[in-house]
Amino acid sequence: MTQTTPKLALVKPGGGSTGLNTPADRVDIDVINANSDKIDAFATQTDARLDTVEAAKAGAYKITPTSVTGSGVTIDGDGSVVLSSLPGGTTFQINGVFSARFRAYRILFRYDATDNGSWYLRYLSAGAENTSSVYRYSLTTQSSSDGGAPFTSVGMVNQFPVAAAVSSRGLVDITLDGPFLSELTIASLRHAANNDAGAAWEVTGNLTYGANVAFDGFSLISGGVAFSGILKVYGIN
Repeated sequence: MTQTTPKLALVKPGGGSTGLNTPADRVDIDVINANSDKIDAFATQTDARLDTVEAAKAGAYKITPTSVTGSGVTIDGDGSVVLSSLPGGTTFQINGVFSARFRAYRILFRYDATDNGSWYLRYLSAGAENTSSVYRYSLTTQSSSDGGAPFTSVGMVNQFPVAAAVSSRGLVDITLDGPFLSELTIASLRHAANNDAGAAWEVTGNLTYGANVAFDGFSLISGGVAFSGILKVYGIN
């Protein structure tokens, strides 16, 4: 008697064949071909892609950009963005990292610069920078060179000051909610940095884009110093 799988009713071949092409006793190659057609139809009807399966599980998943721009900016084999000896004043774009696949995302950016400088972030829609002056921020900085006394800066400008007057090396950590949705994109920032003189900084705060716009990427702008680094983007469930 023919045996089948419970979900897709795939016929289980095996046990040899008499060569009779009947519903109850078919040659194995016909069974395999029919099963392949059923699997393909199921994948089409249910959109059973690997990324859909991933997105149903809890955790963080590394996102590989669809493309990057900027001389010395490349995508590594594991999906990380590698920045090799970029000159000061460089803008580089990370495209295609936000989608309907995830609601929340995390950006990790480790850099080593030749001197103290600044960093800025803008969101992208289909490769175009959003330059409207609705980038709202509230950032608190605590520095060992200031005796540890924190100070807060706020504003609404045409780009986020991810780190102003920072040191030679650091780690930028940004968690975003809903960048691909047509609603306010709210993000939290933590930036830890230090320099060769032994001073250390920590910048924390809120980055909110004050308009209902959907984004699929972002750009980072260096404030005038040469640097290298590595950047990673994760989708979060």
